[in-house]
Amino acid sequence: MGANIHGSAVAFRVWAPFAVNVALLVDDNGERKTFPMEKDGAYWHLETHEVRIGQNYQYLITTADGSELARNDPYARRLTSASGGWSVVVQDDFDWSDDTFTQGELKKQTIYELHVGTFNRPSPSTPGTFASVIEKIPYLKDLGITAIELMPVTSMMDDTGWGYAPTHIFSIEEAYGGRHGLMSLVKAAHQAGIAVIIDMVYNHMAPKNELDTFDGWSENDGGGIYFYNDERGVTPWGNRPDYGRDEVRSYLLDNITMWFNEFHVDGMRLDATYYIDEIRDAGGIEQGNIPDGWTLMQKMTTLAHKLKPSAWMIAEDSGWRDEASSPVQFGGLGFDAQWGTHFPLAIRSALGVETPQNIDVFISELQRYFNGEAFQKIIYSDSHDSAANGHERLNEEASDGGADKIARAKALIASTIAFTAPGVPMILQGVEFVESGYFAGWRELNWEHEEKFAGIVAAHRDLMHLRTAAPGLAGNGFLFFHVNYTDGVIGYTRWHDAGKDDVLVLINLGKKVFTEYELVLPRSGIWNVAFNSTATTYGADFSDSFAGPLQPSANGKVTLRLEGYQTLIFTLAT
Repeated sequence: MGANIHGSAVAFRVWAPFAVNVALLVDDNGERKTFPMEKDGAYWHLETHEVRIGQNYQYLITTADGSELARNDPYARRLTSASGGWSVVVQDDFDWSDDTFTQGELKKQTIYELHVGTFNRPSPSTPGTFASVIEKIPYLKDLGITAIELMPVTSMMDDTGWGYAPTHIFSIEEAYGGRHGLMSLVKAAHQAGIAVIIDMVYNHMAPKNELDTFDGWSENDGGGIYFYNDERGVTPWGNRPDYGRDEVRSYLLDNITMWFNEFHVDGMRLDATYYIDEIRDAGGIEQGNIPDGWTLMQKMTTLAHKLKPSAWMIAEDSGWRDEASSPVQFGGLGFDAQWGTHFPLAIRSALGVETPQNIDVFISELQRYFNGEAFQKIIYSDSHDSAANGHERLNEEASDGGADKIARAKALIASTIAFTAPGVPMILQGVEFVESGYFAGWRELNWEHEEKFAGIVAAHRDLMHLRTAAPGLAGNGFLFFHVNYTDGVIGYTRWHDAGKDDVLVLINLGKKVFTEYELVLPRSGIWNVAFNSTATTYGADFSDSFAGPLQPSANGKVTLRLEGYQTLIFTLAT
C-alpha cells in the first residue's frame, strides 16, 4: 500500500472502494501532472517510471456525485505539512547497519516520558526536535534512564499539541524533524544503551482529518470508509476507526509493522485502549462493547511480539482490567504491562495533596497487581495526564511555587515511592528538577532548574541507580510492615530472595519531627542506609540527621529520628 520503490519505478496503491475514478497528481517543481490509475476491486493502482523519489504527490478522487477530492496517501511515509501539505515519495535508505541494541527485561527499566516539542527547546518560541532530544541523551544516561517513552510524534493536528490528535499515522511530524530525524534519535538512544518506546493513538483520528469521507462515501453523517458510521464511531476526540473492516484492520496492523521494521523501536504504548473496545458517553461511562476492537488489539500485540520477541507492548487501560495484560491464548489482550493510571492519585492521597490525606487509598493501590505480577504495572508520580487537565505537577500542588522545602521534600517522597513500590518506574520530563506549573504542549522545560535544583537531580540519580543495583526491587515480594495512621508514618519491604536482598522503605508523610520513633522491623539483621531524602546533599535547607545503620533488638524493635516529610531506604546487610 502507498508508494513503493520498485527499481527505477514507483508503484502506488490506494483503497477507495466508492470512487468513480482515481488519478495520481504529482507536483514536479510547481508543474502538476496527472496519471490515471487502474481499478482493482476496491483498490486503485499505478506503476510508473515518471515519478521520482522526493517528489510530492496526492490522489485525485472522483466521487459518485462528480466531486473531485485531493487526498494525501493514508500510507504516506512523509508529508510536507500535517495540514495542507503533500505526500512525499520516500526511500527506506537509513543506515541501521551498526544498530545492534537489544533491550533487557521490562521489569528492569526506568522510563522517562518525553514530549519532543517541549523537552529541549532552542528558544521558548521554537519547538524542540529529535535533534534537540539527542543533545540531552548523555544527560538521560547519566541520570539512570534506560528507556524513553516519546509522546506521539506522527503528523498531528497541532504541532504545538501533545500529539494525541493524529492526522496521519504513517508520517512523522515535520516540525520535529521528520522521518530521518526520528530514526537518528532511535539510533543515538540505542548507542547510549537507551530503549525507545513510541506512544500511539489508535482509538480515534483527529477531527476533520483527510481520512474523513476519504473517497466521498459515508452514512449517517459518519466518517466514511475508515470509520464506524454509527454510534460506534463517536469518541470525545474524533472518529473511531472501523476495527471490523478488513482494510482498516490491515491499515492499523501495517502501522505496527512500520514501527518495528522501519524505525527499530523497542516498544509501544497504546493510548486509552479501553476506547478501542468500549463505547463510552461524554462522561466516560461505558455504554457498550466493540468486540472487533478487542480482537484487533490481540492481533496487534501478537504481531509486535512476532516482529520483535523482546518488544514491550504497554496499554493505557482503565487501570482495573487484568485482561489487558493477560496472554492472548487465555482471552486477554496480550500487553506486557499497563499504565497504573490510579497510582499518581494514590500518591497524592498519601501526601494530602489536592485531597485530604487517605493512607488506605495509597495502601490499596500499592497492593494492586495485574494478574498477581508486580511488573505488569507502570508506576509514576506524574504523567502528562496527571500534571495537566485542570491539575498541576505534584510539587506545584504540594506548595505554591512548587520548589520550596516542603514541595521538594514531598516531590522526593513521591519519586521514592515510584522507584521502590512494586512496578516499573516512570517519570515525566522535569520531575527530576521539580519543574513548575502544569504540563502543556507549548511550555518548554526550564533547564535552568537542572543547576538550580542540582540536589534534587542528584537524588533522582541516586534513586534510579539504587533501583538498578538493589535486586530486592526487581522481585515480586512486597509487604507493608508498619502503618501509623495517626502520625502518617508507613513502612514497606521489597524482596526477590527473602532474607538476602530485602529492601526496607520508611516514609514520614507528615511534617512532624520524631526524635525517638519506635517501630518493629520485619526481619532481624543489620539494615544499612541506602537513601535519605532529607540529606543536605539534596538540599541545603534539608537535614542530615540520620546516619544509620539500624539493628533491631531481640524483639525486633528499633528507635530512630524521623524528619518531617522524610523517606529512608535501607538494604539488608548480607
